[in-house]
Amino acid sequence: MDAWHAVAAERNAIDYDRLEGYLKVLAYASRLELLALLRRPRTLDEIHLAPGAAQAGENPERPISRQAVQLHLDKLEESGLVRVRLTDRKGKRAIHEYALDQSRLFAVCEELRKVSALSSLVPLDPNATEGLPTAVGPEWAAGPKLVLVHGVYEGHVFALDEPAPHEGWLLGRAKEAAVSLEYDPYVSLENARILRTSLGWALRDLSGSRNGTSRNGAALPRGGDAAVGMGDIIGVGRSLLVFRER
Repeated sequence: MDAWHAVAAERNAIDYDRLEGYLKVLAYASRLELLALLRRPRTLDEIHLAPGAAQAGENPERPISRQAVQLHLDKLEESGLVRVRLTDRKGKRAIHEYALDQSRLFAVCEELRKVSALSSLVPLDPNATEGLPTAVGPEWAAGPKLVLVHGVYEGHVFALDEPAPHEGWLLGRAKEAAVSLEYDPYVSLENARILRTSLGWALRDLSGSRNGTSRNGAALPRGGDAAVGMGDIIGVGRSLLVFRER
């Protein structure tokens, strides 16, 4: 495939109209701040947003109006980035409560990631390297584990603790899964299992998974098993995890 056709194939894999709609919704600092605030559910009365620099004027500490916050919430709800539900707070009348839909936000970021991955035919500037802040995380504990290398919270370690569960360690979107990837809408509630057998480690696709399971880029047969070892990459939904035995 020549360079032109390769670029065309990359571009065709992106839903530009859909991505444009999300970016228009997110083109406000206040809405981005709302997404951060709504990691836990909040009612309208519990949301206080400071005005942006252009609107701060002489009262930079005064929060933006309740009506303006409601408008931002409505737009985020329409896009599916925020969910709303009726809740009962301490016996009071039912009131709307807003919360971030992390799985929808992850899907949007995945579409935007496709744009950032488009191949450039222009040589890179070798002097344009950006600096990174120094960050040192905790050392990994000894023992088998899965390390998230593509998804939300990249670098997170899922320990495969002993003793091994009878049915292995569940990978899925279910909150109670041993490897819970609830942010990824392309992962089934119960997608796959890691098993420790007498022959070593194995990966099993669960036949009810919608998008299947892969090992090193190759799809497993539905309901099938594959041996896994040090460094193998497991794919469920849009998430990738590296298997390590120590």
